[in-house]
Amino acid sequence: MRDRARCIYYLLQDYKDALQDEENRKLLRIFIDQHGEQVAADAELFLPPENRQLQVPSYVNIRFMNEELYKALLQECRVQGARALTFSLGVFNVQEYNLESVLRRTVSQTRELLEKEKGKKKTRISELLSFLYDIYRTRKNNEIFPSGINLPLLNRFRNITNTSELYFGKEYGATITEQLLSPVNKGLFVGSPKIIGLNQYDKAEVKRFLR
Repeated sequence: MRDRARCIYYLLQDYKDALQDEENRKLLRIFIDQHGEQVAADAELFLPPENRQLQVPSYVNIRFMNEELYKALLQECRVQGARALTFSLGVFNVQEYNLESVLRRTVSQTRELLEKEKGKKKTRISELLSFLYDIYRTRKNNEIFPSGINLPLLNRFRNITNTSELYFGKEYGATITEQLLSPVNKGLFVGSPKIIGLNQYDKAEVKRFLR
């Protein structure tokens, strides 16, 4: 990893102007991700999260820099901290790790894919929710799970609907809400844990996660 870090630093020093051209950058696969694999030029690359391993859904084009490469680059670029390194690697569009940014980009890429692959909506939404829920339930005590992210979700009839437009109904013990809104539109309710792919988890905890 040290040799690779030296190579990246050399490119930054001697070929920075050439690297401004996106076509030139696409020719390079110089970064390595957390699994030891080369990062494609079109992937969104984040610096590694501290004390955490994130496994984004298989269809999401987001990668996290290899931890050893990250440390080697800090030394080669003679900087301290993620923000300073992000600035040094700016030409490569490397982003500082931020949980909310990663989650929002994951949701955004999911929405784009749902438009193209409507036949796989349940699979994709299930993958997305499993990823988000795993982060939610394993977060550290001082880690705040981002709120206000409008997710694509399946309603009671398996139609894709934004979370901001859905309510909990009888599937989640919300009998009063069910009685009030059911006569208006039965499609206003969040799909059951089985429909959204989280039936293996505690229902009350799933409800707290979706709020």
